[in-house]
Amino acid sequence: YYASLALREPDTAVRIPANKIGPFSDFQPYLYWSGSPAADPKQGFVSFSFNTGFQGANVPLNYLYVLPMIKGKLPGTPPAAGKELEVNPGGQTVYDPVAQVTWLADANLAAKQTFGVAGINPDGSMEHAAAVQWVAAMNKADHGRGYLGQTGWQLPETGPPDASCSLKGTTGFDCTASP
Repeated sequence: YYASLALREPDTAVRIPANKIGPFSDFQPYLYWSGSPAADPKQGFVSFSFNTGFQGANVPLNYLYVLPMIKGKLPGTPPAAGKELEVNPGGQTVYDPVAQVTWLADANLAAKQTFGVAGINPDGSMEHAAAVQWVAAMNKADHGRGYLGQTGWQLPETGPPDASCSLKGTTGFDCTASP
């Protein structure tokens, strides 16, 4: 790997093409950071997969992706109508009326916008500490007005794997209880 391809972790040999899934763009086929600590502090923080519903501990030095959210519906956006995902005006955020959170529509914004945070790889992946700094920088962007005029961005919280998950050891699959 290192000698033949001249790559170093966390570089990839195959570029991940841009993709669009529903109202979201650039979902990465890997894990995303949450803001929740693992049950065992030595294991770091909980990560999750939008692909499989996997939820489990991950050490902070791994390079994962970030999809920030804001609790609730953004002020000034149309009222929720039904239980389907709703693209907000401008198409940069998506409201989930079931989880009652607003997601960033770009599932890999960090690959395009670092907000001045060091330690973000060109593919948008980062260690947990950089993820926390990146979200904080989003909230301070635009002279304190926040990215897209919002200052409530955060890493999604996850709960321990529960009845909504298929458990395997300390990790869960098909988890649906968190945003």
